[in-house]
Amino acid sequence: MEERAVVLGKLMLRGYWLALGLVRRVIGCGPFESFDSEDAMLINRARQDHLASLGLNLVHQSILEVGAGVGRHTAFFEKLSCAVISTDARAENVAEHLRRFPHRQGRVFVADLSVPGSHQWFGQFDIVYCYGALYHLRDPTLCIRELAKNCRKLFLLETCVNPTDNGEINPVIEDRDNTTQSFDGVGCRPARDWVMQQLRQNFPFAYVTVTQPNHPDFELSWPVSSKRKGLFRSVFVASRSPLVLPSLSSTLLAKQTRLAAHFSGEPHEARL
Repeated sequence: MEERAVVLGKLMLRGYWLALGLVRRVIGCGPFESFDSEDAMLINRARQDHLASLGLNLVHQSILEVGAGVGRHTAFFEKLSCAVISTDARAENVAEHLRRFPHRQGRVFVADLSVPGSHQWFGQFDIVYCYGALYHLRDPTLCIRELAKNCRKLFLLETCVNPTDNGEINPVIEDRDNTTQSFDGVGCRPARDWVMQQLRQNFPFAYVTVTQPNHPDFELSWPVSSKRKGLFRSVFVASRSPLVLPSLSSTLLAKQTRLAAHFSGEPHEARL
């Protein structure tokens, strides 16, 4: 049964990536080209291959996807027979999302994570998916606290982080005119220890992943050497119930391993 689930997961996710490649070829460039760049495609694949490898129950769940941009991540959950509600702070991103994927009409909304109560009326979901959004916010504390209210089971978080665990949110200036960046021009690079602390304040259980996605932005050694420049990312999972999985650690790790080192072939194994 388990082998059948793995094979099914691989087939579903392979179809997902073929479909996204077709969308990219059709859409081309324009004001949303940052979402459609080769770099964006590569990191999205790395993120979701990694998510699929964690052994979490992601099938037939209700999903709140925040910071959805133009809808690049949504099909991952649709392929797993999930019911997805997506939000983004930018009306232009929501409009483009619906232009590309009109079948999602009535399930994509404008909602700003920096506004208290912005997601309250959506209600509760089995899973809150917050990938690539937290570090674009001025107040990440508000984001985690508010989204915890929407979350029944799992909070999935991927974010850029500070290269050292200094316990701070570490504000940064971003280009507010870029549709992939902070809506108000101020973002952050929260430290990993700060993220874990906030997750523990809002959920009974918090974890960092043992592996990192197969992309150079996901650092393997902490603290990061001062010689290394660029963005540094981490993946976290918070839960209402304990998760006993070899893919998760309840304590921060100084060393992590690349997903590709743990799986042969295509790393698409999902628990179905």
